[in-house]
Formats: sequence, C-alpha cells, structure tokens
Amino acid sequence: VCCYLAEKLAKSNCRIGGVILQSPLMSAYRVAFNFRFTMPGDRFSNIDKIGNIKSPIFIIHGTRDEVVPFWHGQELYLAIAEEFQYKPFWVKDAGHNNIELNCQGSGILQNKLGDFILHIKQLRKGE
Repeated sequence: VCCYLAEKLAKSNCRIGGVILQSPLMSAYRVAFNFRFTMPGDRFSNIDKIGNIKSPIFIIHGTRDEVVPFWHGQELYLAIAEEFQYKPFWVKDAGHNNIELNCQGSGILQNKLGDFILHIKQLRKGE
C-alpha cells in the first residue's frame, strides 16, 4: 500500500518527504513463489512501483524474517532509483515481528529513523 500511494503521489507531482518500509514484500505472490515477473492479480506489487517513487526510501528488514524473506528487502532496495536510495538497515538475526524487540535497549532503531528524518530535512534545506 505504501509504495502504491507514494508512486501515485509522485506521478501527480505531489512531493512527499520520504518513505519508510519495514519488512517489505516485493509482491504478495512472490512471498509464496519465486516469480521473476508480476502475475495478473498479484496484489501489492511493490517491486513494480518502487522505482517510480520520487523521494528517499529507507528499508528496514530482519535478516531472519520467516514471513517475508530477507531477499525481498534486498531486491526492493536495488530497484529504488539510485538518487532516492537511503542506506538500508538490515537487522541481524531479527525476524518479521521482532525488529523492535531485537533493537530494544540499544536505541539503534530510533537512531536510524532519526538519521533518516535528518537526511530528509537536509535535502529540503538544499532545495
């Protein structure tokens, strides 16, 4: 849904500050099947939309995600237009539902999110 909305806004020349994707999937069908292309009826085809987004994109994904394979996050990152790629946060040993717990106590997740917001603010100042 997030990639759909961000792509739609980009196509209508509506600026958004940035996009944060946590444990994103390439598409619904690709979670279950390793397709190299989008099948008709495939919902949430983020892989087909992410390259059209015209704002910085920050991807957070657990390396041991048991629901949405980690490589989905990696492939989505590679599909982002280079000028909008923001360094992803691959959370070591985190699964799909425990990224926050995995980072608890260290403050690293909050720091990474804060850094992304600061990055967006700096881009806006430079315009």
